[in-house]
Amino acid sequence: KAADKITASLCSICDSFIATEPRNERKLSAELLAQMIEKNGRSCIIEKEPIAALAKAREKIEKENFEVLLIAGSLYLIGEIRGILFEGRD
Repeated sequence: KAADKITASLCSICDSFIATEPRNERKLSAELLAQMIEKNGRSCIIEKEPIAALAKAREKIEKENFEVLLIAGSLYLIGEIRGILFEGRD
């Protein structure tokens, strides 16, 4: 499956994950995504709501002094997150 291959690739370059899901009936559940990530030896927090997942990621970045935040997913998910990231910008 494509999701298995993509998850394995991301696990080779990322240390920790927050699994979320878009508001779309064809979505991959956050629980299933977390299982795929953990199968590849990485830790994963489940946060079904994308806005809350982004907030947790921002907290983790500050707390653990990370330099990069990688957001990956469907166009539906990216669209939801993009709206938050660029809110109030021209």
